[in-house]
Amino acid sequence: MTDTHDSTHIVRTVVQHLPEGILVEDASRNILATNERLVEMFGLERSPSELVGMNCERLAESVAYLFVDSEAFVSAIDETLEHREQIDREEFKLTDGRVFEQSYVPYTLPEGPANLWVYRDVTDDKEYERLIGRQNERLEEFASVVSHDLRNPLNVIQGRLELALERHDNDEDLQKAAEALDRTFELINDLLMLAREGTAVRDPGRIVLADVVTRCWGTVETGEATLAVDTNHVVRADESQVKQLLENLIRNAIEHGGDGVTVSVGSLADGFYVEDDGHGIPADDWNQIFSTGYSTSPEGTGFGLSIVQTVVHNHGWEIGVTESQSGGARFEITGVTVLDSTS
Repeated sequence: MTDTHDSTHIVRTVVQHLPEGILVEDASRNILATNERLVEMFGLERSPSELVGMNCERLAESVAYLFVDSEAFVSAIDETLEHREQIDREEFKLTDGRVFEQSYVPYTLPEGPANLWVYRDVTDDKEYERLIGRQNERLEEFASVVSHDLRNPLNVIQGRLELALERHDNDEDLQKAAEALDRTFELINDLLMLAREGTAVRDPGRIVLADVVTRCWGTVETGEATLAVDTNHVVRADESQVKQLLENLIRNAIEHGGDGVTVSVGSLADGFYVEDDGHGIPADDWNQIFSTGYSTSPEGTGFGLSIVQTVVHNHGWEIGVTESQSGGARFEITGVTVLDSTS
């Protein structure tokens, strides 16, 4: 009897301090413990202590009217108890617009089998998902307009310019117009990249950082620059977005580092760094380099580091800039989930 009393007391004490709505019932479906959060979520008129001993089946039937599909709520509970298999986050919509997740865990107390029910109000999470979905739709619409409606007339202009340059290859005004058009295409590409990468990471994968760095190096015009890779990190990330991050950091180092710059990528305890031995970034500019439009080069679009920051934010990471040991620029990306590393 003492063991039974002690175990029940412990359960009730633990349950009261949990942030989710909790209900524990015995094999006869009598409530052993619940908490104030569950009372609040379901608008019950009894306190947690007053609910102890009440039949859980009758309680479920009494609150079923709160749900859009009241029969489905009750039958889901009955079916779960019949099989006594763990259920994670089964979703139910309420008539007032809220959304609850119901989880179930079968377990055993000293006095016998018991059932643990956990309820979470995920209304805000679902609203956030809908908001992100609408934002992504607008971004896709924007990307479509930029990609087709803006590029098409520019392609016509580019074709006419190329024909004109064939006839007047020494015309300085035509050459400047061609350069301006090339810059416009670069701006469009960067805008598209910002639009398409400006989304949260939903399904990150396992990527070998050194392999991705090497592939990115092959896609950037590197000239006389050299690459040094010193990392064995395997990280969890969206590979497509990480490629954009690395390509832009590599491109930034080459454009601003001068001829023959060395770009180095290495490990940090919870991330990695990309640095160069070039001219560096003035300390006064460190707070603004990720702002859209910032560039120290007249040829730059000012979007490269904005794309980098977007990818970092999408993953929930952090990025900082400092000076490398050789006086160049050093970007440190931290907060990364490192799955494996032999370094």
